[in-house]
Amino acid sequence: MRFGRRVVPLAIIASCVVSAMPAQAAERIGLTLATGHPEVFPHVRFLKEVFVPEVDRLLEEAGGEYAIDWRQAYGGTLVRTGSELAAIQQGILDIAFVPTLFSGSQLPLEQVTYQAPFLSPDDEVIRQAMTNVRSRFTEYGDAWATFGATVLSAGNICDDYNLMLKEPAENLADLDGRRIYAPGPTANWLKGTGAVAVAGNMSEYYQGLQSGIADGVLVLTSAAFPGRYHEVAPNFVKVGLGAQWCSTIAINTQRLESLPDPVRDAILAAAQAYSNDLMTAVNASMAQHLENMQAEGATVIEWSQEARAEWANALPNIAQEWADAMAAQNLPGHEVLQALQEEVVAAGAEPLRDWTQ
Repeated sequence: MRFGRRVVPLAIIASCVVSAMPAQAAERIGLTLATGHPEVFPHVRFLKEVFVPEVDRLLEEAGGEYAIDWRQAYGGTLVRTGSELAAIQQGILDIAFVPTLFSGSQLPLEQVTYQAPFLSPDDEVIRQAMTNVRSRFTEYGDAWATFGATVLSAGNICDDYNLMLKEPAENLADLDGRRIYAPGPTANWLKGTGAVAVAGNMSEYYQGLQSGIADGVLVLTSAAFPGRYHEVAPNFVKVGLGAQWCSTIAINTQRLESLPDPVRDAILAAAQAYSNDLMTAVNASMAQHLENMQAEGATVIEWSQEARAEWANALPNIAQEWADAMAAQNLPGHEVLQALQEEVVAAGAEPLRDWTQ
């Protein structure tokens, strides 16, 4: 009896000790993710709501051996819009949403769609066309490698660009003399139109329109309502300048190579999920955004096909000018432009102008 009384308590104690031992803790890896744009815009909000949780979910699904300690910084708190690529190169950021339209000198071939407006308002057409174009020219990957960066997703498409104006406009003549915010290479879209391009980005438009720096803005349809631009430029003018290849998620290459395989795999898969989900959500919300702006007093004006064609044909051949500049840098600008035109047409689009001519 004494023996039994001694054994039972020892067994209970041993059981408690075993059950109290924690499971092996996950190895924690710190990563900094940032971009200059604020969270009000969907491409930034989805970094926080899709990309980050998807990486975490995939790592947990893979067995929980690794976990990420995220440092997220948006809205210029760590990096200004347009300086993301340099911050990756310098190791300030591990991962960034890079708006390539502000990296013309560093990533010149990524700018090709911006040199050829009025190709197609359909973001899926542009995405597929540019995915095919980029696969045909090794110079795309080489450019990123120069800055120690690796692209994580196929790319993110800026949906159809349109105008938002303080005063309405029905045709090209109505734009004469107006000062229009035009981000990065979109300034070329105003050449020969009589309008004056004003440099800026989405973080600056509202105050600039409000204070009179500009009379309007070339803007993505998806950014118009979240940016509240209709409060200071209440005329949304549908001119269909076209969807654009404009940004991507990228990572410092050395940092990527230093990560364990499960972490690399999770980041790459999450970046693709981010791009797909973002495009789906943007397309689903654009019609609602227009309705929301109208409900809050905005007016929607749609230009005729003739008025749009007048704008397209009024431009000098900015695409050929760009291609010539690329050739001077020993880059295949003419070949890339030709490939883009072919891919867009093959996808079923009907460009208002053939920029290869």
